[in-house]
Amino acid sequence: MQGKNAAAYEPNKQGGFKVLVKNFKEVKFTGSKFTDKVYHRHTGYVGHLKSRTLEQAFAKNAEWVLKHAVKGMLPKNKLLPNRLKMLIVEK
Repeated sequence: MQGKNAAAYEPNKQGGFKVLVKNFKEVKFTGSKFTDKVYHRHTGYVGHLKSRTLEQAFAKNAEWVLKHAVKGMLPKNKLLPNRLKMLIVEK
């Protein structure tokens, strides 16, 4: 997505490459990740820590699971939102 192999690569530019992911709903998870991996979020109120497993998140919105994983792998800078828009998940 960054385009580091292109001749016109500049580290402060987004790059013009899009990534297309097909059939993500058919992905298989190894081991016990599907039931043991937990995503947490906090509402901001005392005691309101919400948790859901990968199985629940994948059933609700599989695209979110992929984007969340990719977001964790990208550098945290001003280019992050635009780079995530270049990730296209086909249904």
